[in-house]
Amino acid sequence: MKTTKASRYHTQWAAQFYIAAELTRRGYLIALTLGNAPRTDIIATRPPGISFRVECKGTRTKGTWLFKCDKPEKNLFFVFVYIPKKDIPPQYFILDSKEAFRILVKYRESHPNQKPGWSSCNWGDIASFEDKWDKLPE
Repeated sequence: MKTTKASRYHTQWAAQFYIAAELTRRGYLIALTLGNAPRTDIIATRPPGISFRVECKGTRTKGTWLFKCDKPEKNLFFVFVYIPKKDIPPQYFILDSKEAFRILVKYRESHPNQKPGWSSCNWGDIASFEDKWDKLPE
C-alpha cells in the first residue's frame, strides 16, 4: 500500500490514541494537546505525582522513525508505537529525552547529510526500549 500524507496523518492519530489508552490503563490521568504544542502530544500525571510530557511517534512499517530532539529535557518522554496489521497488537517503545537525544546524535554522526533539525533512527536503535513503561514518573 502506498503511503500518502493522509495515511501518515491517520497513523499519527492512531498512535496518540493507543498511547493515551495505554497510559490511562496504567493509572495515569492524561490530556491530549491536539496539535501545535511543541514536543507535547500528551500531558500525563499519576496523582499525586509529577506531570510529564509525551511526544508520540507512530508507524505502520518497520523502517526508520523520524523525530526531533534538540536537547534532553526534564520530564519529556518519547513513546514510539508500531501499529501493525489489524489483528496484531501494537508495540510500544519508551525512551526518556536523554536516551532519544543520544540515539539521534549517534544517527546524525553516521548520516552527515541528514536535514538540519530533524533526524531519524532505525528500528533496531529503539528495540531494546520495548515496553519500558516503568521509566515513566509515578
